[in-house]
Parts: sequence; C-alpha cells; structure tokens
Amino acid sequence: MTGQEPTNSVSGHAHPAAVIQASQLHGGVHLHQPGPPPLPVPRQLLPRPPHFVDRQEALAAVRSLRGPGAAFPLAALNVFGPGGVGKTALATVLLRDLAEEGAIPGGQLYADLRGGPEAPGPGQATVVEVLGRFLRAFGISAGLPSDVEERAALWRSVTAERRVAVQVDNAARAEDVRPLLPGSEGSLLVVTSRHRLTGLMREGALFHALAPLPQEAARQLLTRLAAGPATAHPVLDERAAGHLVAVCAGMPLALVVAGAHLAAGQPATLPFHHPSPSTPPESAQEAAINAVLDHTHDQLPAQAAAAYRTLGALPHLQRFGAHDVAAACGTPLDAAALTLGILAAHRLAEPLTGQPQPAADHASAAGWWRLHDAVHPHAAAKAREQDGPQARAGAQRRWSEYLLRTATAAETLISPSHRTLERTYQYESQLPLPFPDQDQAAALAWLEERLPDLMTGVETAMAAQWWDTTWQLVDALWPVFLRRRNHQLWVRAHLDLGLPAARRARHRAAERRMLTSGASGLRHLARYDEALDCFGQALALAEEDGDRRDEAQALNGTGDVHRLRGQYDQARDLLQQALKVREQIGYWRGAALTRVLLGDVALAQGDAPGAIGYLTSARATLLAERDSYDAARAAAFLARAHAAQGGDAQAERLFHQAVEEFTQAGSPLWQARALEWLGKHHQERGREQEARGCYQDSLQLYGQVHSRDAARLRTRLAALPPSPPQQGEPQ
Repeated sequence: MTGQEPTNSVSGHAHPAAVIQASQLHGGVHLHQPGPPPLPVPRQLLPRPPHFVDRQEALAAVRSLRGPGAAFPLAALNVFGPGGVGKTALATVLLRDLAEEGAIPGGQLYADLRGGPEAPGPGQATVVEVLGRFLRAFGISAGLPSDVEERAALWRSVTAERRVAVQVDNAARAEDVRPLLPGSEGSLLVVTSRHRLTGLMREGALFHALAPLPQEAARQLLTRLAAGPATAHPVLDERAAGHLVAVCAGMPLALVVAGAHLAAGQPATLPFHHPSPSTPPESAQEAAINAVLDHTHDQLPAQAAAAYRTLGALPHLQRFGAHDVAAACGTPLDAAALTLGILAAHRLAEPLTGQPQPAADHASAAGWWRLHDAVHPHAAAKAREQDGPQARAGAQRRWSEYLLRTATAAETLISPSHRTLERTYQYESQLPLPFPDQDQAAALAWLEERLPDLMTGVETAMAAQWWDTTWQLVDALWPVFLRRRNHQLWVRAHLDLGLPAARRARHRAAERRMLTSGASGLRHLARYDEALDCFGQALALAEEDGDRRDEAQALNGTGDVHRLRGQYDQARDLLQQALKVREQIGYWRGAALTRVLLGDVALAQGDAPGAIGYLTSARATLLAERDSYDAARAAAFLARAHAAQGGDAQAERLFHQAVEEFTQAGSPLWQARALEWLGKHHQERGREQEARGCYQDSLQLYGQVHSRDAARLRTRLAALPPSPPQQGEPQ
C-alpha cells in the first residue's frame, strides 16, 4: 500500500468480469457467474497421414464394437507391433474418423511416452507429466497434485461426463497407461506399443497385432507416394515396385521414406538387405528400415545430414522446435528452419501441425517437430558412427546451454530477486528468445510448456558430468516450481540432481541454494522432518562460510516449518533471528518476507495488532521492491489480520486487491487461497451467499483437485445452508 486510500470502496465478492462504481458500498455484494465457464475441448491428434492404405480389418474390428449412441464398451485398444509398422498412423486414422463422425465430442488428446527401445533415459515421458498436460489441455492448471494417483483421480473426474479419445504412443508397460484411462464408459484410449500390453486385459482392452503391409497394399502406397510434384512419371513400373517392396519388407515407415526419393524424381533402386533364414522377422524388418534410412541419410545435403545426426545425439524428445535444432547444431534460426524442411521432405522429421505452436521471432521457425521412434535410434547410430564423442557432446552441451540461457532469461524477468547465482557457458548463443523479452506471462508459459524438456536437459547435463550446467539449470527453474507447484519434481530437481551436482562442482553457494530450495519443496509436501534436515545442513554451511544472507534464509525456512506445524513459539524465535540478520545486512526484501511469516504467527497467537504491524511494513517494502507476487501475499495475510481486529471494510478491500494482484502475477493457487479466506470471512459474518460464491470460485481455481485443498473447500460448501430460491423460482 502507498498510504493513499481509494475514494471508492466495495465489500463482498465481485467477479473479475463485473464492473461496479460505488462510494462506500458495503456488505452483501457478490456478482457471481451462474456457473463456471465451459472447459475447452482439446484437439491434439496428430495430422492425418496423407498416404494411408489397407488396415481395413483393424478399423472394422474396432468399429464393430460401437454400442448405442456411438459409444464404446471397451476401455482401451492396444495396437502392437514392431517399430515402423504403422501403429501410430492406424491409431490416428481411427480416432480422426471417429472424431469427424461425432463419436468422441469431448475432445481428443495425444501423448508420446517414448517408451521405445531407448527407454529409460533422459527424454522419456512420465505418467505424472502426461496427466498434467492432459489436465492443462482442459484448462486445469491451478494446484495440480504431484502424486500420480491424485492426478489420475482428477483426470477421471474431469472426463467422467465427457466422451473423449486418448492416443498414447510408444508405451512400454501397462502400468504407465492405466492412469491415463478416461473416466467415462463412452471414451476410448488407443495405445501403441512394441509388444502386447497384457496387463490391460483386466480393463477389458482389445488387442490388435499389426503386421507389415501385404505386397499389393505396399505397391499401392508406393504408387501414391511416387506421384509427387517432381515426378515426371507417377506410375511405378512393376519391376521397380517389386524391388522396393522387397527392400522395405512391407514396413510403412521404410516405404514412406523410399517414396520420398521417388517423389523427388530419384531412381527407384535402393540397396537390398538379405537377412539370413534364421533372422527373426522383427529383426529383418528393423534391418529393412535401417537400410532405407542409411540410403536416405547418404543422399542428404551435408548440412541436413549433420543436423539429422545431431538430433540423434540429443535425447529422444517428444517434440522439438527450430530453436532446439539451431542451438544443438550451432546454426542461425533460419538455417535450422530450412534444414527441418529438408528433413521433412525426406520423411525423416515429422511436423506436428496438430500440436500447440511455440512462439518464435521468425515465422518459418514456428512449429513443433518429432523424430519417429524408429528413426531416432538410426540417427543416434549414425551420430556414433560418423561424428565421434566430442562432436556429440558438443551438440548436447550447446542444447543444454540454450535451455539454461533461455530459462535464466525467464527467471530474471519473473523472479529477479532469485537471480543471484552465476551462470557459466562453454558456448555462446545468439538465438533470439522464444518469448517477448518483457512479457512475464509468456516467459512463465514457456517454462511450464518446456518443463519436461528442461528436466531432460538437466538429466543430460548430469549424465555428462557437467556439474555447473546441471545445478544452474535447476536453479533457473525456480519461477515455474514456485508458481505452478509441481512439488515432487521440485524436490527431485533440487535434491536428487542439483544438490549432488553442486557438491561435485565444489560450489558451496550453489549447494546451499539447492538445500534451501529443495527444503521448500519438502515443506510444501508436508515432509517436515526432511525439510528441517536440509535447512539445518544449509545453516551449518552458511555459518562455516560466513554467509549471513544464506544463514538468514535457512533460519527463515526452519521457522516456517515450525509455523506450518503449529509450533508458534519456536517459529517466532527463529523468524525473529532471521529478521535481525536480514535487517543487519540490508536485505530489505528478505526482511519483508520474514515479516509476512511473523505476521501470520502473530495472528495465530491472537495478536492482531502485532500482525497488522508486521504485514503493513512487509507490504510497503515489497511494493517498493516491485515484488508484486509477495506483495499480494502480504495483502492477503493483512486482510485476515484486519478482519480479526474487526476492520471488515479494510479487510474486504484487501482481499479483493490480493485476488486481483494474484491474477496479474499468474498465481491461481494463491488466488484460490485468497478467495477461500474471503469466503470464510463472509461466512463468519452470516453472509452465506457471498461465502458460497467465494468458495465456488476458489474450488474452480483449485481445479477441483482431489487433494486436501479441494476436500476442505467441499466441506466448507457442504456446511453452508441451501441457497434460497431465486426470484421467479418455485418456493
């Protein structure tokens, strides 16, 4: 607060979409929408394959299962077979047909678990991560639980009244798929895998083994592919077609890549691989694909071939953009976009035009791409054969440092007070940022969207023993962990990866940062004993090194744990120690944050005037420091203190102000918390309808999470008396 009081004052809860002009209007004001806005309908399926032949048996088998109202009685369809046999194409065509027929109107979602031959390792998707993406696709991001069971329960709740389709590629185990099953009987999950996922039998799954294309279908596919714009004679002669069908062993991936040669007007002859009679069919099919990919790689322009191998040197990412290619190859962004176009023309890289598009400064650099799960191992093998360990490591490090540089730019923009530790780079990058350099919301969105890839970058750096890059990248992720509250990943990043990296780098300040940041994640998970241990280690290191700022940070964190445990005397003593140190060293923002906690402790101990003193001072300092997020937290606590002292008008004004500021800061979790506190304030004063509106809005922001927060909100709503009938409704 600046000390100037506004002319107008409103109490009650006004929905952000409402406008009120008033002078000292108090009590009973609640403008609440009649219901939550409808959830978005995601449409994430991959593009329909432009050339699709045969497979009518599999399509008909699924269609025959449709029941009344176009619903499906089965929970899942498992399409399995060797890599490159066309599983993804079949699943995509099936689900796109059903979507066009209106059989799955609730939305379509897609995920690639990357559980192929290279898994496990950096780049493999986790079920928790995929559930988070699915829920965010339905507009639910606030307060997502970290636990896979709770996320799966929320996912089932969200889809309970919606017929949705889910396509999951490259699953390795049934247990990785089961949490992704939608909650309604009319929904359908199609999962592709190398082997039959027999564990899905208990869910009533249907299984379909996909074989290579028969000769006639393979010829038909080649003929279609040959009719490209550069082909003078679109009809293949019988001999050439027979040769290519034999070379490709009926594998659609090999046929599509070979067809790209034909469409470009290249000769229809490819080297033939002769498997021995004892070679298993799957090995022979893999060899056929690799033979075609070998030939294609050798025909590429040198720069495109090098980029293909570089992508193989990187972890198998679910998707990547031109920025990733430019960084890994050390080329300009425009050159990377052009290279991706060449790889796409040869059917080596696939554009994901059905997926969300990343922001980019150059139009040609926009868009997401991927390598097929049978193509990436080939690219990796080519990188090992031709580029050597130094070149591969260079590509990985350039990419990791691109992520570090971009995440650091986002961190600096969103949380400048946290951006205190050094950054070191082996490679300089001139790439433009993928978000506007003054747009905090866009920077946070980039961090959230790319968090799986950022964690893959951390794991890549850790595996390569680039200790400084590892902990620095973890440190740069602080804003997304703080605002989006993925606590399990928060703890893993700081304590399982960042902390050992900092110790191996012998960087004491980084070690203290990893301990205190990781302890904060543990605190949010209510793992209080572990949090106290980490804060204690950090305190000992800070005292040994004479770092008073980190000493105060550890004291502050320890006091906060005791506050959360309800041990208010211990909390007050530790927080006052932290405050004294922070004031002595002139760390005014830190002192303000400690005052916020001391204000809450004073309030818990019945000292409302003391709480108001702490919180008023804290908010003024945080506003002066331009820390809008923490200033909003101070406002929310200050509102509670004024309410406890009987200052209802001031309390309600501050509650509304906090909600607005949390909205602007992009923190729906704290927005929900402030609305809950405002609802409790109304309920305690007998304004049940205003309380109900606040609780409903709070629950919506919490995302109807199956967690302690949502359960508490539902309990509060259930305790309210029934709503009176509206005017005109029957009594």
